[in-house]
Amino acid sequence: MYRKFFVIILLIELLFLTGCLNFKAKDDPTRFYMLSSVVMEQRCTKVGRTVGVARVVIPDYLDRAKIVTEVRENEFNVGEFHCWAESIDRGITRVMVENLSSRLCNFSVLPAPWRGLAKPDLELHVHILEFKSQLHKCETLLVARYYITNVSDGKNVCSNEVCVTVPFVDCGDYYLDVVASMNEALAGLSREIADKL
Repeated sequence: MYRKFFVIILLIELLFLTGCLNFKAKDDPTRFYMLSSVVMEQRCTKVGRTVGVARVVIPDYLDRAKIVTEVRENEFNVGEFHCWAESIDRGITRVMVENLSSRLCNFSVLPAPWRGLAKPDLELHVHILEFKSQLHKCETLLVARYYITNVSDGKNVCSNEVCVTVPFVDCGDYYLDVVASMNEALAGLSREIADKL
């Protein structure tokens, strides 16, 4: 009995000595990214009407925690260790609200849902058709369709389809370049929408 116990202790010590039992925590290589707004003008203090930004609709290939990039025409890569810090559709909606708020002097911009708040005067709906960072072209392409309706009568105020292309600043750490160019593309879309208001 003591002999078996001695052999087990000896084996455990050998495993420790050879490094086979390594209890040291390993670093997690996962990196997290978040979209951010691009301030286009100084935000004004006077507020008149309100615009409600409904949740942005995105293509299924974007609807995941990991960042998706196009490496070649119609060939996509899902970044194993490169993830969004928030859901991409919520991130896009948040950035659109921030961008529009910085651009529009006479509007208060609210994200959906606005239950419990006064209904907005206008409602903005954005459907993103394509939003892809094309590594083979070192640019991000954003194609979106939007429409603005008057909440009181449901009538369409305006609608349009926008195509924005933004080159990467530096094709070095390309995930940072991807996120930066996506921010600029959303700023371009926000600028187009703000000009219609």
